[in-house]
Amino acid sequence: MPIAHVIARQLEKRVVDSAHVRGGRLKQERGADDVFDFSLGNPEVEPPAATIEALHRVVARAVPGSRGYMPNPGFPHVRDAIAEKLRRDT
Repeated sequence: MPIAHVIARQLEKRVVDSAHVRGGRLKQERGADDVFDFSLGNPEVEPPAATIEALHRVVARAVPGSRGYMPNPGFPHVRDAIAEKLRRDT
């Protein structure tokens, strides 16, 4: 079997690719307004205006280290704030 066929088979088995392909089929079957495909991390809906405004505020502050990927468990100060809110509310 030629190497191209082996690679093609491996690509067919990738979860992200197959989820994206399935999402496309579901859109055709059920209508684009009824299917949201987040398989590639590229949502098709625009963020709310409040989210865009918050992003503008973060960028304008020019906080060092705020423009890269965060640590996998999240930023410690954000985790602390969420934990505090949960303690208060629950």
